[in-house]
Amino acid sequence: MPEISQLSLLLDHLNSWSLYASPLSPPVTLTLILFAALTSALSAAVGVGGGTLLIIVMAQVMPVGALIPVQGLGGLKQHYSRYQC
Repeated sequence: MPEISQLSLLLDHLNSWSLYASPLSPPVTLTLILFAALTSALSAAVGVGGGTLLIIVMAQVMPVGALIPVQGLGGLKQHYSRYQC
């Protein structure tokens, strides 16, 4: 399990990443990234449900107008990497 200092360093790095800064706080951004990986694994294992679960969680912390574009870009990347040779 990562140490607290490693997580603190990662959060500091996310906070200083101003070029691609998220309007969400670094802990929320990191949580969404980890949750996206978890729901992606759920979709890979079960075949359904990961995207729906992720959009439900994102709706709790993101503006409504950003939900579908962010979900769509994530899905596009996932599908592209699946069919890449």
